Amino acid sequence: MKQIHHVVDIATSTDSVWAALTTADGLAGWWSTSVELEGGGLGAEIRFTFAADFNPVMQVAALEPGRSLEWLCVAGHLNWTDNPAHHCLYQSHA
Repeated sequence: MKQIHHVVDIATSTDSVWAALTTADGLAGWWSTSVELEGGGLGAEIRFTFAADFNPVMQVAALEPGRSLEWLCVAGHLNWTDNPAHHCLYQSHA
């Protein structure tokens, strides 16, 4: 399995970043403007609508509130299906 690793420094609180990863409005603010969030917490499904055949459906597979989140692509784009996306938050003290 291929792995892509991104590290992003964001000048805001981890609470703000957590909201951007876990709420429909937050997700619509940085990835796709068309987001449907079904449920909340573990097992919730997030449907992203982009264009053509790239419309991934991600399921919340693991979470530690405020610290880490894992999505598993369960539908919507063949090349992404069954692949995870991990999000880990760390507060910088610089």
